[in-house]
Amino acid sequence: MSYQITKETRIHHEDGWFYKLSDDGDGCIEIEYYEVFENTETKEGSSFSIPKNCIETFTRVLRQME
Repeated sequence: MSYQITKETRIHHEDGWFYKLSDDGDGCIEIEYYEVFENTETKEGSSFSIPKNCIETFTRVLRQME
């Protein structure tokens, strides 16, 4: 039997949606968007991945757009 330990972080908004960020185990962070209605989480749209060696650049660009 084998196990995989993963990391996951959720960013929740008071309007009932959230982003789920998780380590895909292959050097990338996967980002998914969910909406919550009547306690049911529904994934919306397609997820995307950011290579871990690009995270700093990605966040720097987001801060410039803020």
